[in-house]
Amino acid sequence: MSPARKTFPRHAVIRRGASAVEMALTMPVFVMFLAGLMEFGHVFLVHHSLNAAAKRGARHGVTEGVTTDQVEERVKSIVSRTLNAGQASALVRDAAVFDSLNTDPGDIDYNSLPPIELSSADDGHLFVVRIQVIGDNLAMIGDRQAVFWLIQYAVFQHQR
Repeated sequence: MSPARKTFPRHAVIRRGASAVEMALTMPVFVMFLAGLMEFGHVFLVHHSLNAAAKRGARHGVTEGVTTDQVEERVKSIVSRTLNAGQASALVRDAAVFDSLNTDPGDIDYNSLPPIELSSADDGHLFVVRIQVIGDNLAMIGDRQAVFWLIQYAVFQHQR
Protein backbone atom coordinates (compact mmCIF):
# COMPACT_ATOMS: atom_id res chain seq x y z
CA MET A 1 0.00 0.00 0.00
CA SER A 2 1.28 3.33 -0.89
CA PRO A 3 0.84 6.26 1.44
CA ALA A 4 -2.03 8.53 0.60
CA ARG A 5 -0.98 11.40 -1.53
CA LYS A 6 -2.09 14.79 -0.32
CA THR A 7 -3.76 16.92 -2.86
CA PHE A 8 -3.80 20.68 -2.61
CA PRO A 9 -6.21 22.93 -4.37
CA ARG A 10 -4.77 24.55 -7.43
CA HIS A 11 -4.96 28.13 -6.05
CA ALA A 12 -2.78 27.17 -3.06
CA VAL A 13 0.08 26.33 -5.36
CA ILE A 14 -0.27 29.65 -7.17
CA ARG A 15 -0.20 31.69 -3.88
CA ARG A 16 3.02 30.11 -2.69
CA GLY A 17 5.37 32.87 -1.44
CA ALA A 18 2.70 35.57 -1.50
CA SER A 19 2.97 36.21 2.23
CA ALA A 20 6.71 36.81 1.90
CA VAL A 21 6.09 39.37 -0.85
CA GLU A 22 3.35 41.05 1.18
CA MET A 23 5.63 41.29 4.20
CA ALA A 24 8.46 42.67 2.06
CA LEU A 25 6.12 45.41 0.81
CA THR A 26 4.50 46.34 4.13
CA MET A 27 7.43 46.00 6.54
CA PRO A 28 9.32 49.15 5.37
CA VAL A 29 6.14 51.21 5.72
CA PHE A 30 5.54 49.83 9.20
CA VAL A 31 9.15 50.47 10.27
CA MET A 32 8.98 54.07 8.97
CA PHE A 33 5.74 54.58 10.88
CA LEU A 34 7.37 53.33 14.10
CA ALA A 35 10.42 55.55 13.54
CA GLY A 36 8.12 58.55 13.02
CA LEU A 37 6.28 57.75 16.24
CA MET A 38 9.57 57.61 18.11
CA GLU A 39 10.72 60.95 16.65
CA PHE A 40 7.45 62.73 17.48
CA GLY A 41 7.45 61.23 20.95
CA HIS A 42 10.98 62.51 21.54
CA VAL A 43 10.04 66.00 20.32
CA PHE A 44 7.07 66.09 22.70
CA LEU A 45 9.30 64.91 25.54
CA VAL A 46 11.78 67.72 24.86
CA HIS A 47 8.93 70.25 24.50
CA HIS A 48 7.57 69.25 27.90
CA SER A 49 11.06 69.35 29.41
CA LEU A 50 11.68 72.87 28.08
CA ASN A 51 8.34 74.05 29.42
CA ALA A 52 9.07 72.60 32.86
CA ALA A 53 12.62 74.00 32.86
CA ALA A 54 11.40 77.52 32.00
CA LYS A 55 8.80 77.45 34.75
CA ARG A 56 11.07 75.91 37.39
CA GLY A 57 13.91 78.27 36.50
CA ALA A 58 11.60 81.27 36.74
CA ARG A 59 10.26 80.05 40.10
CA HIS A 60 13.84 79.76 41.30
CA GLY A 61 14.52 83.32 40.10
CA VAL A 62 11.60 84.69 42.08
CA THR A 63 13.36 84.13 45.40
CA GLU A 64 15.56 86.77 46.97
CA GLY A 65 19.31 86.64 46.44
CA VAL A 66 19.26 84.42 43.36
CA THR A 67 21.36 85.68 40.44
CA THR A 68 20.58 85.49 36.74
CA ASP A 69 23.48 83.06 36.23
CA GLN A 70 22.04 80.74 38.87
CA VAL A 71 18.68 80.71 37.08
CA GLU A 72 20.34 79.93 33.74
CA GLU A 73 22.35 77.12 35.35
CA ARG A 74 19.20 75.72 36.95
CA VAL A 75 17.41 75.74 33.60
CA LYS A 76 20.32 74.02 31.85
CA SER A 77 20.53 71.36 34.57
CA ILE A 78 16.84 70.55 34.07
CA VAL A 79 17.16 70.47 30.28
CA SER A 80 20.26 68.25 30.50
CA ARG A 81 18.08 65.40 31.77
CA THR A 82 16.43 65.22 28.36
CA LEU A 83 19.12 66.34 25.90
CA ASN A 84 22.60 67.78 25.77
CA ALA A 85 22.42 71.11 27.64
CA GLY A 86 24.76 72.68 25.07
CA GLN A 87 22.03 72.31 22.46
CA ALA A 88 19.66 74.62 24.37
CA SER A 89 20.09 78.33 24.91
CA ALA A 90 18.56 79.97 27.97
CA LEU A 91 18.02 83.71 28.45
CA VAL A 92 16.76 85.71 31.40
CA ARG A 93 15.47 89.11 30.29
CA ASP A 94 13.68 92.13 31.70
CA ALA A 95 9.95 91.77 30.97
CA ALA A 96 8.84 95.26 32.04
CA VAL A 97 7.28 95.59 28.58
CA PHE A 98 4.40 93.46 29.91
CA ASP A 99 3.57 96.13 32.51
CA SER A 100 1.93 98.32 29.87
CA LEU A 101 -1.60 97.71 28.68
CA ASN A 102 -2.38 96.34 25.24
CA THR A 103 0.94 94.48 24.93
CA ASP A 104 0.67 91.63 22.46
CA PRO A 105 3.16 88.87 23.40
CA GLY A 106 3.36 87.81 19.75
CA ASP A 107 4.76 91.19 18.72
CA ILE A 108 7.65 91.18 21.20
CA ASP A 109 11.19 90.38 20.07
CA TYR A 110 12.41 88.57 23.18
CA ASN A 111 16.04 88.68 22.05
CA SER A 112 15.98 92.48 22.05
CA LEU A 113 14.69 92.75 25.63
CA PRO A 114 17.31 94.14 28.01
CA PRO A 115 19.11 91.73 30.33
CA ILE A 116 18.26 91.80 34.01
CA GLU A 117 20.22 90.92 37.13
CA LEU A 118 17.72 89.21 39.40
CA SER A 119 19.73 89.67 42.60
CA SER A 120 19.26 93.45 42.32
CA ALA A 121 15.74 93.48 40.80
CA ASP A 122 13.03 95.45 42.56
CA ASP A 123 10.10 93.78 44.24
CA GLY A 124 7.34 93.14 41.68
CA HIS A 125 9.63 93.52 38.66
CA LEU A 126 8.73 91.18 35.77
CA PHE A 127 11.29 88.95 34.11
CA VAL A 128 11.11 86.30 31.42
CA VAL A 129 13.00 83.02 31.12
CA ARG A 130 13.33 81.90 27.50
CA ILE A 131 14.68 78.54 26.31
CA GLN A 132 15.12 77.52 22.69
CA VAL A 133 16.38 74.45 20.85
CA ILE A 134 16.88 74.07 17.10
CA GLY A 135 14.92 71.15 15.70
CA ASP A 136 17.89 69.42 14.06
CA ASN A 137 19.42 68.96 17.52
CA LEU A 138 16.51 66.68 18.39
CA ALA A 139 16.95 64.07 15.66
CA MET A 140 17.17 60.57 17.10
CA ILE A 141 17.33 58.84 13.74
CA GLY A 142 19.65 60.28 11.09
CA ASP A 143 20.66 63.85 10.32
CA ARG A 144 18.34 66.40 8.80
CA GLN A 145 18.03 70.11 8.31
CA ALA A 146 16.28 72.24 10.94
CA VAL A 147 12.66 72.74 10.05
CA PHE A 148 11.49 74.07 13.41
CA TRP A 149 12.53 75.60 16.71
CA LEU A 150 11.22 74.66 20.13
CA ILE A 151 10.89 77.79 22.26
CA GLN A 152 9.40 78.07 25.74
CA TYR A 153 8.81 81.16 27.87
CA ALA A 154 7.92 81.76 31.49
CA VAL A 155 7.16 85.27 32.78
CA PHE A 156 7.25 85.73 36.56
CA GLN A 157 7.29 88.58 39.02
CA HIS A 158 10.31 89.02 41.28
CA GLN A 159 9.55 88.81 45.02
CA ARG A 160 11.52 89.63 48.12
